[in-house]
Amino acid sequence: MPTGKKMDFTAATARARHIRELYKQLEERLHGSAWTPQELMLGYLYDIGELGRLVMAAEDRWLHKGDLPRELEDKLSECLWWVLVLADRLGVDITKAFTTKMNELDVQLTKSVARSKKRPKSATANSRRALRLRVAGDLAVAPALHRRSPAAVAGRSVSETSRQNI
Repeated sequence: MPTGKKMDFTAATARARHIRELYKQLEERLHGSAWTPQELMLGYLYDIGELGRLVMAAEDRWLHKGDLPRELEDKLSECLWWVLVLADRLGVDITKAFTTKMNELDVQLTKSVARSKKRPKSATANSRRALRLRVAGDLAVAPALHRRSPAAVAGRSVSETSRQNI
């Protein structure tokens, strides 16, 4: 998509506002007042946590019973709803903000991709080696690189130190 293309969330925001108004009526009847922005954020965080578990289940990293594709659709939609509601409540023009942010990222990442093509192979090989070491969890070699870390001083790997702190 070309830079500068405006995406419009107006209809989605209006729909989210309508649903939020219904929730607000329930909150006022049941609890005497509508949720504050902080309470809205906590509701959003709760749904983000559920979404995280569904994503893990989609990658076979969390046990899940139920209709996973349908639940992913539902939870992603709810999380988008929360973003629209919070933006509306806090006076953020989400269409403008999203368009601006995506344009900024497009420019920055396009420059980064162009620069990364010029990177010497030795740097790429070193980055891959470092990544393999991190992924493998073989941080016992790290004392030479992290002389000041408590784990290095004690002669333990970071993973051993982490297990002790649990």
